[in-house]
Amino acid sequence: MPSFFERPIWYALVIGILVITLLWGKNFYCSWFCPFGAVQEGTYKALNLVSYQPNPKLMSTARRGRWLFLWLAAMLALYLIIQELPAMNPFRYFSMGMGIPLNGLLWA
Repeated sequence: MPSFFERPIWYALVIGILVITLLWGKNFYCSWFCPFGAVQEGTYKALNLVSYQPNPKLMSTARRGRWLFLWLAAMLALYLIIQELPAMNPFRYFSMGMGIPLNGLLWA
């Protein structure tokens, strides 16, 4: 972590977002600052998905399968020994237009 005197705005942002989140009861960062949230909201509104209702059978299957996919992803990460896994920051790859490094390769 950087020193307070080196990056005071970083501390103000992090502490401010935590306080606002606790007081407001919602994740303020994801709904207002995060570029992923902006892209998702823009896509949602541009495609007019406000009234979209997915098939209940599909939703049920997806809910049951999410833990399987999570387990498979974790096992694949352990199997491939991805050393960069803790350092993977989706914002970094989103903003730089790069893929996720996997054993020295760039996968888009």
